[in-house]
Amino acid sequence: MKEKLDYAQSAYKKDPAWAWLIFTLSSFFILPEYISPFILFIAFIIFKVQWSKEKKKARVGTIGKIELCMMCYMMLSALWSDTIMDSIAMAALWFGMFLIQVMIFNLARTKERIDTLLKSIVFGASMNGLLASLQIVSYMLYDREVIAKDWVLVTPFYKVLDKAVYSALPFKIMTNTFDDRASGFFSNPNLLAALLVISFPISIYLLINAKSKRNKVLYYAANILITCGISATMSRAGCVIALGGWILLFVLLVKKSVRDLISVGIPAFAVLIASILTRYGLIFQDNDTAVTTIVGAATTGEARKSSATHFEIWQSVIDYLGDHIDVFLFGNGFGCEGTSNVLHSVYDLSKPHAHNFILEFWMEIGLIGVIFILAIIIMAVRRMVEINADTTKKYSLMVCMTTSLLIFFGFGLTDYIFGSPKQIFMLMMLLGLIQAIYYTYNGAEMKNFDDLKYALQRAFKNGSRKGKRVHLK
Repeated sequence: MKEKLDYAQSAYKKDPAWAWLIFTLSSFFILPEYISPFILFIAFIIFKVQWSKEKKKARVGTIGKIELCMMCYMMLSALWSDTIMDSIAMAALWFGMFLIQVMIFNLARTKERIDTLLKSIVFGASMNGLLASLQIVSYMLYDREVIAKDWVLVTPFYKVLDKAVYSALPFKIMTNTFDDRASGFFSNPNLLAALLVISFPISIYLLINAKSKRNKVLYYAANILITCGISATMSRAGCVIALGGWILLFVLLVKKSVRDLISVGIPAFAVLIASILTRYGLIFQDNDTAVTTIVGAATTGEARKSSATHFEIWQSVIDYLGDHIDVFLFGNGFGCEGTSNVLHSVYDLSKPHAHNFILEFWMEIGLIGVIFILAIIIMAVRRMVEINADTTKKYSLMVCMTTSLLIFFGFGLTDYIFGSPKQIFMLMMLLGLIQAIYYTYNGAEMKNFDDLKYALQRAFKNGSRKGKRVHLK
């Protein structure tokens, strides 16, 4: 034990910024949202001091430069926003969370370091999946009168602390909590679902490339915890998008590791489909009352009503954008508060946002903002395609990271995925990793259509070739 502590202390002294980056990624999704950002800020200060001592220049990459332009426009939109403070605060939050992307891109410059960060992410997701599973199981036992209410694991985990902190603030913060839907260490089940769906493909990457039976069992267990956590959130979009992600991975990786994919696919389909059916009240019903017994508030009609409300919100936002050319082009001002005010005052809908990241961006920063976010997505996917993934490890990494990014934005088509520090952090984290992977694996930039055509042909060829197992180092 003493030797391990001495080694850890020596490693920290040699590269404190790297140690803080690992700690930040491992703890950010476990700590409350009013503590996690401060851990990031401390980590970045240590990184900046170390970089200055070593006389290095922090780089942001091409994707980072596009993001900086977008965030500057977010801040600029406060000039015409009716909710100025909300616009400034939310733009500042994006700038703050951008720091993790800078740290990852500059510090994760080896294959081993990239794998270490991926393991850190899966660790945080697994702990949330474990807690969420315990939360929903304890609620089920209480609902069936097997245990007393005092034995139910509170959801969200920091519920009491959250109430104390938020009530002490000079401004009002409201979070919707659900006793019958697990939230893990997050304040809301949909926020937790966002983390778990992006971690799902990453855990599969680690499983496929595990170098020992012990590690394979470990990563398989992590995948099961993540899957059960998604199910426990009762997020319909989360369950559907996770299944869609597995299908995409199966199609692209079936020749590389069909056994591993099936081993995680069977339990995934079982628990995720069960969650969807439960949410719609099609299973686990009391035959006498036709009321769902596991998810008290989620009766047969509640889920359908929620879906209908989503369509009403989207129709209202599209209608408003069509009638206001200035908002259509430049936005109403960054921050969800402006969108919420429009929905409430014009359409009599008491909703916090547009429940769709594209429509929400369009309302907040107009067509300009939509172009920015789509450019970031396209550039990130392009960076993955530009890698010559000629080994199982590289190919599975490229596929899993691309899938993680795509299902994150896919999840955002029915919910707003940038309403909290942890969600914004997720995007910056993924983009930082994609940039680091592109750099580490010597991605060759595509400059014209022929380059794109060649890159796609190469990716197809690599995917069609039966994989030779390559283990993580």
